[in-house]
Amino acid sequence: MARTLSNPSAPCGSFEKGQAMKVLLKLKGEERYLAQSGGWTASRAEAQDFKSYLAVLDYQREHKLGNVEALYSFEDPQYDFILTVP
Repeated sequence: MARTLSNPSAPCGSFEKGQAMKVLLKLKGEERYLAQSGGWTASRAEAQDFKSYLAVLDYQREHKLGNVEALYSFEDPQYDFILTVP
């Protein structure tokens, strides 16, 4: 289960160097992610990787999406965490 960080600059623990990370846009409270096709998918593998929180914010504002959050997704899900999208 992903953690929600109230302070994004605070350290979130250590993780193994070299772990791949994706920044996904997800529906709040659901396991649905924005797909590369523009629809929603339950598959993280099919989800669009925004690479950064700022890219998530830009997309969310441009498309006027509500009730979404940014998921930092790692190969090992114990390191996953969520940032709120205002």
